[in-house]
Amino acid sequence: MSRSGQRTWAESTSISILKTEDEFWRDLDNEGGARPSENEITDVPDGFKDWVRDNADRIEAAEKRGTQPYFIRDNKEYIKKAMKTTQASVQIASNVTPPKQKPDTVVQQSKKQKHKTLESESSAPYAAVDSLEMAIESAKSYGIALADFSNASIDEINIILEVFHYAHQDYGINLNRLRLARDFNKKEHWAGSYNSDNKTLTLDLSGFKKSSYKEVVSYTDKIAKLQSNKASLLRQVEQSEARLGRSKSSDRILKGDIKAMKSRMLDIDLKIQKYEKLIKDGYDELPLTVADAFREIKEQMQARTWHEIGHHIDDRLGRPKFVEGNYISEYSKEMRGEEFAEWFSHYRMRGSKDVPSDLLRIFRKEEYKRYGERKWQQIYFDLDSGGYNVAHSMHQFKNSKPKGVPKTGGEAEQWLGNQLAKQGKTVEFLPESGLNGKTGDMRFDGKVWDCKYIPLANESTIRTCFKDAKKADCVIFTTCGEEDRFNDIIKAVNREIGRYKSQGRNINELPDVYLYDKEGRLKLIKKLKET
Repeated sequence: MSRSGQRTWAESTSISILKTEDEFWRDLDNEGGARPSENEITDVPDGFKDWVRDNADRIEAAEKRGTQPYFIRDNKEYIKKAMKTTQASVQIASNVTPPKQKPDTVVQQSKKQKHKTLESESSAPYAAVDSLEMAIESAKSYGIALADFSNASIDEINIILEVFHYAHQDYGINLNRLRLARDFNKKEHWAGSYNSDNKTLTLDLSGFKKSSYKEVVSYTDKIAKLQSNKASLLRQVEQSEARLGRSKSSDRILKGDIKAMKSRMLDIDLKIQKYEKLIKDGYDELPLTVADAFREIKEQMQARTWHEIGHHIDDRLGRPKFVEGNYISEYSKEMRGEEFAEWFSHYRMRGSKDVPSDLLRIFRKEEYKRYGERKWQQIYFDLDSGGYNVAHSMHQFKNSKPKGVPKTGGEAEQWLGNQLAKQGKTVEFLPESGLNGKTGDMRFDGKVWDCKYIPLANESTIRTCFKDAKKADCVIFTTCGEEDRFNDIIKAVNREIGRYKSQGRNINELPDVYLYDKEGRLKLIKKLKET
């Protein structure tokens, strides 16, 4: 699709879409002459059609005025095709009787809600299924050869499949069988199992019956309760000792009771010493499992699913070494494999906070590798922090720079990405959004960020940069280690906020403002979202 003449001052990049390697050699050898490629594009993107639909009135009005932009005039055949598709869709929709509304079930909620843990720009959100047949097909697309869902409801299946959707995206899953069973181990309820010999993962659906949440009692509270018990025993010992000497037979009984109570008091002292040492060494009180730390049943089942997937990844990596003994739950103390799986579950449900550095490197190295398998550009992986940078194939690193500026815009972006990776952040450089406009340069910490390189920019230019970043959640100003320009940034931002207020506009439309200063700190300058 031609875009000649549009925004001649802007930088642009042409990305070639090539034949496959087999097709190249086939046509080179002239086996039947040149033939169509499986990579051939025969239609405009859905995003373009959506844009035409949203702007149909503007396109028609501009045509009547004779003021259509170049990219509209140069591509009339595509515009007409897209508008016909839009009109047909509207006509079909108007002839369809809308279905009756169903209760807002877990399935419908999962369609509405975004995945909260480590959502990646690199894949579409999970699409809930509404039949067993769809569930089995989805499971196959997530790297599961055989799925046994006969014991599960559709709501239960969706909760578990949502986890596998993101697991396959970020790590790649290769299971021979996934089995959802109910009460398969009645004597000892365990959340599931993973068999490394036949690559079978089983999950116990009985976890959906009731919440297993238990409030964790702190070591300090445990010590207080033990001390109370000890004080009670001490009073009983004193009372029993006061009754000695009345008769030989009663003395024998009382002395036996006193000995037993003193033994219990000694056990209490040992437990108190143990808890005091744990507090001194910086250990926190632990839940039974990572899943039991969540209040909602859905989150508990997701955590248990991530736990078993952790066993699968541990097995695939050949059980990599890490420093053992940094426990996240009581169950993680069982053995090395349970410690790995429990930390993996915590990481996927809670994020990287508190995850031991060696385990974090293992988890993130697999994510980084998976980006390469999905044809993202792998830019940088930091071995110390486990942070990394990757770039979508449609991201454009700008290669021009004004006179006197040390770096190009693209070099500044990559410099900033590397600094953030060294601090343990995982940074995705996002694709350009085409007709819908760019939403931001990068994603990390669950937000979209615009990067603005301003080594020589004046206050007016900084203000323009700030306005240009309003479609992102946050904007980062940086000089790549030079003078921070803090005062100029504050003036420019405040002027633009003042303009918004004078026009009665909502300043929540503007991004939060950060500075990456020359000391390597990402500092919040102005909080504007949800204020």
